[in-house]
Amino acid sequence: MICQGCGFNETGGTAYCPYCGTKFSVKEVRDSTSKETGGVPNAAVTITTSSEGVGRHRKQVKGRGEFGHVRIRVDPNVGKGYEFFTADIDNSVPKQFIPAIEKGVMEVLDKGAMDGNPVTDIKVTLIDGSYHAIDSNDQAFTAAASIAVKNALKEAKLVLLEL
Repeated sequence: MICQGCGFNETGGTAYCPYCGTKFSVKEVRDSTSKETGGVPNAAVTITTSSEGVGRHRKQVKGRGEFGHVRIRVDPNVGKGYEFFTADIDNSVPKQFIPAIEKGVMEVLDKGAMDGNPVTDIKVTLIDGSYHAIDSNDQAFTAAASIAVKNALKEAKLVLLEL
């Protein structure tokens, strides 16, 4: 197992991860990469720390706009896969937009946070948000949720599960 962001050093065909102390063959790393993912290892990523992220989507198009705003918390969910919850949000986000928010979350987790690897074993909680009675729609909340999850994952400590 190699931790993401370890910044391993190549020396003579082997690599060494200074954080977790793992030695491995550089050929093994190169062989495990995929052309479909642009050379990114085919492995899932998870988080080890909790964090929060805020996403706001605001767009004006010919008088009618789009608006969605969400605040999301991500927590480790070891061995339980993906779970989505809504905290007591006191109608700050209408229930009709909850499926769109979950869709935005899933898009990011499936495509990967930053490097193309899918994120697994994560609990995502919608903790707050806001809407506009006229300008809010599903598309705006999907975009806002995607932004929020990306921001939360930037703050969480990501770990590569396998190589």
